[in-house]
Amino acid sequence: MEGSREIPDFILIQDVHRRPEVQEHIAALIEYAHQAWGMQEVLIEGAFGPVDLSGYEKGTFDRARLSAWIQQGVLSGSEMAALAIHHSGDQDFRLTGIEAPFLYRANLKAYQDVQTVRAAALRELSSMPLLSAFPGFPTNLSDRIERLIRLKLTPSDFKAGQSDPIESVASPVIAQAVRMASIFYEIADLRTAAFLEHLLETQDPVCRVVVVGGFHAEGMADVLRQAHRSFVVLAPQINEAGDDRVYNDRLAQTLNALDIP
Repeated sequence: MEGSREIPDFILIQDVHRRPEVQEHIAALIEYAHQAWGMQEVLIEGAFGPVDLSGYEKGTFDRARLSAWIQQGVLSGSEMAALAIHHSGDQDFRLTGIEAPFLYRANLKAYQDVQTVRAAALRELSSMPLLSAFPGFPTNLSDRIERLIRLKLTPSDFKAGQSDPIESVASPVIAQAVRMASIFYEIADLRTAAFLEHLLETQDPVCRVVVVGGFHAEGMADVLRQAHRSFVVLAPQINEAGDDRVYNDRLAQTLNALDIP
């Protein structure tokens, strides 16, 4: 796409959870794509099939109220954009979830599992600063374990870990966290493949706009690049700290709604 003014086949908007400011940017990007190019659909993670927004459309349209809901973690940027576009008179605009339900539920459960052991594993990891002094201990292993347990890997990190796995850890607590985090990423990688399958099986007269997290966006971009498909990745600017409490509250609501113990 470099040097080209043509609209690409795909626009990947990188979502960043826990950051209300990012959700506002995502809403603005989607509204621009609708106004400038006539884009009529956005594909999103975290949902299955057509997204029903009727519960938010009761009463008078109030953008300030939508922004407050974003701050509370009740509404996403994609949903805010769809509500604004509907209010402008275009009821045909739609959000469509691209999740495979069983993979989504499994990934949520895996995330929850990591959350239950992360704090204890990180405490134990921080109390072992002299590990690298032992003969044969890789100097970067501690950093690798921490990034894995904190779920901070990129797709390239994940693939490197598959070819060079963390074979054994003396601490049972850390070993359990490593195992659970690895399962999380294995499922996340399968979700990326499912997103791509959905993305490539249908055509759009304008372009396909997708809102997914950074891990999925990078993995999808790699595949689209190899397939010689035109695309851009839009990453909203981040100027504020994330709020884990808001994200975890919404996650708990999702887990309860899906009946995940």
